[in-house]
Amino acid sequence: MPSVLHLLRVVVPVGAVLGVLAGLMLLADRGGEPAAVLLGGGAGVAAAEAPPADDSASGGPVDGELQPPAAPPPVRTAIFRIGYLRREATGQPAESALEDLRDALLGNERVAEQLAEANYEGIGLYAADGIGDMLRRLNAREFDLAFVPAAIYLQQRGGYTVVLRSRRQEDIFAPGGQVWRLGTVFVSPRSPLFHEEEITAEAMREYLGRERLAVVSTQSVAGFHAPLLSLAVRYDVVAHEGGYLWFDSSEEVVKGVLSGLADIGAAERAAVDRVLRRHGLEERRGELLREILVSDRVATDPVVVRQAIAPERSALGRALRDAIREYSLRNDLSGIQYLPGTDNDYGSLIQLMQDFNEQIGEVIR
Repeated sequence: MPSVLHLLRVVVPVGAVLGVLAGLMLLADRGGEPAAVLLGGGAGVAAAEAPPADDSASGGPVDGELQPPAAPPPVRTAIFRIGYLRREATGQPAESALEDLRDALLGNERVAEQLAEANYEGIGLYAADGIGDMLRRLNAREFDLAFVPAAIYLQQRGGYTVVLRSRRQEDIFAPGGQVWRLGTVFVSPRSPLFHEEEITAEAMREYLGRERLAVVSTQSVAGFHAPLLSLAVRYDVVAHEGGYLWFDSSEEVVKGVLSGLADIGAAERAAVDRVLRRHGLEERRGELLREILVSDRVATDPVVVRQAIAPERSALGRALRDAIREYSLRNDLSGIQYLPGTDNDYGSLIQLMQDFNEQIGEVIR
């Protein structure tokens, strides 16, 4: 069982405890209890799971004598589970930023009220160790809400739905509310492709037949799937088996190419600008790298919830969606803001991933 970050103890009056325990119902689809809980608003306390009711202890006559009503069995409450990727290089909010968000949600009157009504006694943060672990735990429905890369959302089969989508400062934002990212494939001056006036499919295939392509992990649609699919479509080429040099983020891919660890790389296009700007190299962009191609626009990473608490059917889902959005607009959530979103925003990504699998096949890392 994953552990919950930190512990917040709340002392609740006995009368309030008994009232809550008598009134709350079990939520059948939440399994397990964390080692520590975060209690919010004094709305509930941890309790042992109730045994099956015994009809003989209902307050009726026993041996001809009227017995007093039995005390109601203890009711098991649950922790609202927020999942996230532990590594901060994945483009997701940092762990410390999520801790601050959790505290803000617990202090939000509307969220606290809805959590109590849904029989949640607090909010727990649960870290996934990498994209494989995140996907496994989504498929097992271990999270109530999760901050996930778009690639993981598209692969999960746990019954989650999109409620928000991320927006970083460098993302492409349309007035209608759409947010996109671009991918790129680029080379350094060490590559012969840097100096080719026009790169042919034959030259690209020959080059990638002997060189490794620097790439970010397969969690990034904009940094991995979109540029590699564009490469396959334009040049009819796929990196050979073992032809990838893996990095943990698009920024690391860019630095790897600039430093000579690789001569060609694929990454989020905005990461190129970030790295050059951070090191004061913007004016030397044309000397340091050449973009071979820019991918089509792709949707950004979402926040997802279980279908049962989708905003259109759940007051809790609406409260969480609004609170996370408002918090991200006012505070630094690792430089990410969150806008309302739905599953419909990711229809083009579904097609992109299907095309990727047909053109390139499954790539696992």
